[in-house]
Amino acid sequence: MSRNTSIPPQIATILDASVRRVRRILFFRGVCATLAVLVASVLAIMAIDAMVTIYAAWTRWVLWSVGVVGTCTVGYFALVKPLSRRFSAAEIAALIERNHPELEERLSTVVELAETGDISASSRLMEEITKDAIRDAGKVSPRREFTGRTIKPRLVAAAIALGILGILFAVFPKATLRLVTRAIMPAAEVDNIYASSLKVAPGDQTVLAGTSLTVNLAVDGGFPSRAFVRTRPEGRGESVERMIRVTEEG
Repeated sequence: MSRNTSIPPQIATILDASVRRVRRILFFRGVCATLAVLVASVLAIMAIDAMVTIYAAWTRWVLWSVGVVGTCTVGYFALVKPLSRRFSAAEIAALIERNHPELEERLSTVVELAETGDISASSRLMEEITKDAIRDAGKVSPRREFTGRTIKPRLVAAAIALGILGILFAVFPKATLRLVTRAIMPAAEVDNIYASSLKVAPGDQTVLAGTSLTVNLAVDGGFPSRAFVRTRPEGRGESVERMIRVTEEG
């Protein structure tokens, strides 16, 4: 709100405090909404990554991009756009009077006349209205007029999302860290959630072209499904070969 020197200082002080209060509410509300969407996006990507084995890197980039776009969109409409708005003195006065019909629009009348330069009129009626408006402004508390109740739903949503993420870290710390890293850093070379239960031998090997290579896979706790080796020979498409079960237990 641009301060108008024609507005009586007693009224201007209340209006300026109200504007600061409104901006703080808009800021915290926007931050909570953006944080809720950000964490929810990460959780959604983690859930998809845990349920579906992602082989192609572009798939992770697509999921990451959707999460970023969603978070940025909410951040713009819930945080950037509201904070970039300029509040006039007349708007704030009207908001205060909305909850106080007993003011009979005296506050907004004085403010509007001050903004148009007519506050200096020598009318006896205007003098009385101004005095009443000043007295009314002294009874107004920005904290009571502009409460933070609109922040609560967004704060609860952000708390729930962070709570779910915290529980996952507490129960499955290694797997959750791996999934979070893969969700927010799609270019990172991080194994998926099943890597900790898989033991592959012989590991990194350099062999002559045409030489046979045997790959062994051991799975902690057994492996009820079929196992496959996916290879991508240079200059050719991906090849998938089914592995042969060596023992019923492993």
